[in-house]
Order: sequence, then C-alpha cells, then structure tokens
Amino acid sequence: MDRMDPSIKVEMGYTLKVLLAMCTEGGSLAGLSGRSLVPAGALRFRDSPVVRRYHRAMTDRAGVGIKTRPLDGDEVAVALGMALRRLRKAQGLTLQQLASRCGLSQPFLSQLENGKAMPSLLALHKVAQALETTAHSLLLPQEGLDISLVRHGEGETYQLVEGASTRFLTRGSSHLMEPNEVEFEPGARTVNAGHEGEEVIYVLEGCLRVGLEGSQPVELNRGDVYTYPATIPHTMTAVGEAGCRFLVVTSPPSF
Repeated sequence: MDRMDPSIKVEMGYTLKVLLAMCTEGGSLAGLSGRSLVPAGALRFRDSPVVRRYHRAMTDRAGVGIKTRPLDGDEVAVALGMALRRLRKAQGLTLQQLASRCGLSQPFLSQLENGKAMPSLLALHKVAQALETTAHSLLLPQEGLDISLVRHGEGETYQLVEGASTRFLTRGSSHLMEPNEVEFEPGARTVNAGHEGEEVIYVLEGCLRVGLEGSQPVELNRGDVYTYPATIPHTMTAVGEAGCRFLVVTSPPSF
C-alpha cells in the first residue's frame, strides 16, 4: 500500500465510502457493473426493483398509445439522476443539505445524480420526500396516466422490511391517491415517522395492530377500516399466527 500511486489510494478510499454508504442506506449496487467499482457481471442495473418498475410503467404507456421504447438500466439511472439534480437545484439545495434532509450520505446522493447507481425503493422514497415529490414523479417526470388498471396477480411487489411486502395498485404518476396492498408475515412490523396527508387502512385478512403516537394501539380485523392523519408517526404490527393482508390508501401519494 505504501508504494501505491496516491491517486489510486484516493480513488479506492472514495470507492469504499460509496459502497459502504450504499450498503447501509438500502441503495443497490446494481448499475456499477462494467465500471471500476464492481467487476463486470456482478450486479446490473436491470436487477434493480426501481428499474423494473420503470420498465413496467413505460410498457403501460406504450400500451395506451404513448410512443416509447425499452430503455436499459444505464438510461434509467441517468434519467433519474438528471431529475434529482434538477429538482435539488430548483430548490436551491446543496448535496449536503439534501443529505441532511433525507438521512442519506452525500457520496451516495452524488452517485445517484451522476447515474452511477440505482437506489432501493425506500431510499428513493426518502429522497423524494426531501424534495417534496414522489418516487413515481422522479421515475416518470412526464405527464402521468389518469386511468390505471391493475388486474389480479399484476402490480409490482417490493419488500418493505423482513416479512412485509407491498404491491402497488396504480400505474402512472398523476394520481391524487395511492392504494397499496400490504402483506405481513406473523410478527412483522413497520415503523413510519409520518408523512403528508391522510391514510386509510382496510383489513382483508388476519389481524393488524396500528399504533398512532399519543394514542392507544388499535387492533383491526377483517373488514375493519381505520382512517388517520398520516402526519402522526405510526406503527403497524401483524397479530396472531396467520399474518395479515390489508389495503393502505394514502392521499396524496407518498411513495
């Protein structure tokens, strides 16, 4: 190491910082394949859930007569990075200020803006909230769809935390509300610090305990509906041995 070119040392140190930030912040290493940071063939942009969601949305647009073409992962990453940089600069924010707002590191955000990485869905959600927008709008900044049809078995599904997943029930970025189907395995739990708008929960199967900060937890069973200000920090926990499945409708969209 002592005899190594100083410039190489600097690059290696920065690389390690970026990879550490991406691993700890939920960012995907996908997209670094073919560059000096990750050996070719390791992880690719197309493996990122965010890229798959973008491709699905673009396919939907083509199905309703909007001209489009398949984009590879590099193009998606570059388009996302440009959207992030444009919004950040429009709000007069530095990368460090944005990092402080969303709780992610400056090197990680720099990688995103330069199109060298794709974030996890939750990481992108944090950045979107900090920029007062949604992940939908960042991925599809063009005019969204007013009509959306998601049939049984369709819709992109993502892991929220271990034992909990969500299925998006709308497509497009122009909707004023956001319905998602959430499934919890037994004992699964999520914690939300609060976000803009109002939220409605409708339990489809099992039992769900919802705890709003400052209030007693409420247990919801099949057919129960619970509405509350989404600004209140809240937790959701599956109760019982069977897990639960429920519908969450948020307005305005938060993901």
